[in-house]
Amino acid sequence: MAPAGVMDIGRWANEAAPENQPDCDFNIEESRGAIRRYQEAILRDLQQGGKKPTNMSKTSDVTQDGEETPGDFYKGLCEAFCIYTPFDPEAPKNQRMVNAAFVAQSAPDIRRKLQKLEGFTGMNITQLLEVANKVFRNRDNTAK
Repeated sequence: MAPAGVMDIGRWANEAAPENQPDCDFNIEESRGAIRRYQEAILRDLQQGGKKPTNMSKTSDVTQDGEETPGDFYKGLCEAFCIYTPFDPEAPKNQRMVNAAFVAQSAPDIRRKLQKLEGFTGMNITQLLEVANKVFRNRDNTAK
């Protein structure tokens, strides 16, 4: 990444990382500084290149089965987000995305109840889990 204010990025890159062996004396501080900048640029680019690929389809493969509690399902969903995406499922900025996935991939009876809640994507996950747990517990009562 070029420093701020650089207009010709191509020229800057060619000067910062020449294709041929640079003709300089590494006993001089200026030459050592150039090598240090080159090494830092390579390391920074390698770190950026090593970021996890985003695979949202893997997170959508996680669905709640009939016997799984909403809490266990949420835990599995969060693990999938951690493994397959660079998103932190606990971060407030990702709350809407995780809530939408939680509702869409819940068991059908729980999904119907959660979708009736107005603004469920903006709710706290604790509120959604509370409603989902009520439906889950009532499922056992209606079956008896």
